[in-house]
Amino acid sequence: MAPDETSIDGSTNDHESDDRPLRPDIAAAKARMSGSLLSFSIGGQLAFRRLEEQLSPTEEVLCLAPGHARGKGALAVLTSTRILVLRQGLLRRGNYDIALDQVSAVSYTKGFVRSTLSVHSSGGVEQIEKVQHGDAETFVARARERIGVRPVGTAAVGGWAAQQVQTATTGHTDVLSQIRALGELREAGVLSEEEFQAKKQALLDRL
Repeated sequence: MAPDETSIDGSTNDHESDDRPLRPDIAAAKARMSGSLLSFSIGGQLAFRRLEEQLSPTEEVLCLAPGHARGKGALAVLTSTRILVLRQGLLRRGNYDIALDQVSAVSYTKGFVRSTLSVHSSGGVEQIEKVQHGDAETFVARARERIGVRPVGTAAVGGWAAQQVQTATTGHTDVLSQIRALGELREAGVLSEEEFQAKKQALLDRL
């Protein structure tokens, strides 16, 4: 993850992009959102306006999910190479991103009004809160496709997590080590309690 915080000074013109046509991939991702950007925070709207300048020419935007991250209005962006989060406050703005090959799992928790996205990587767990349910569901589904995942219960598994599941269920390592690996997956939200107990019992039956 590479945070990039900058102050907003008088020369910043976040509204210029309103008069420019959107890149086709950004326009398509915006059209798939659950609601208009106007229904989200001012920070999320400002973050959207500076999205194109954060992208490389060959990077394709696949999905957008406005919400809040680290206390600021934010826009989570799934691209062909990374998950990018643009944060925008009244006085400061910043970005952080995670390369898709570093993402171990992506999931969401559905609340009463909005959902929370969780992105797991070797650097920890990043959360984007106050995301509309439809946007969260679409974001997770598209992210699963990009990181080559297979669903386990309600979570998404890919990268390191997929390797751990394979080791824990079909490997020839010590049974106790496999149970510990399963426990880590449960704590990360990759396995449900029921799945953990079933797999643990299957391992114990081998003893």
